[in-house]
Amino acid sequence: MRLEKTTKGVEKLEKESVQRLSQMEEGDNDHYGSSSDDDTIGMSGKQQVQEDAVKEERRQEIQQMQNSMSKVNEIYRDLGNLVEEQQYEIDDIENNIMASHTRTEAGMGQLMKAGEFQKSSSRCISWLLVLVVIAAVVCIGILYGKQIFKKD
Repeated sequence: MRLEKTTKGVEKLEKESVQRLSQMEEGDNDHYGSSSDDDTIGMSGKQQVQEDAVKEERRQEIQQMQNSMSKVNEIYRDLGNLVEEQQYEIDDIENNIMASHTRTEAGMGQLMKAGEFQKSSSRCISWLLVLVVIAAVVCIGILYGKQIFKKD
């Protein structure tokens, strides 16, 4: 938004400057053109050439300023277009970040569930191991118990 306002401001300044410079140039031409015939006759050819050279130099400077202002205006427009194009990419990156955040939160929830499942499965395995040991002790007791009673 600021870039658009700045671009419009530069365009306005450019137009105003061109108008002022054109008015100044016309004013100089009117001044030189309105001189009396006596002044023109009294003016030497060398002075006339110098005045013409000054006028031409001034006209060239005005033209250069107009070209420079046009280039600045074009740069602002190009910059505005680049910012607009990059905005789509920034929005896409932002959407990807939001999606990643959502997926990360879902992954954290699944890790918590997996941790709880692992704890409960560890308990089940511990109880199962205790039952197997008890069953083994009972089986060994039964086998040795028969052998002890057979010897007597």
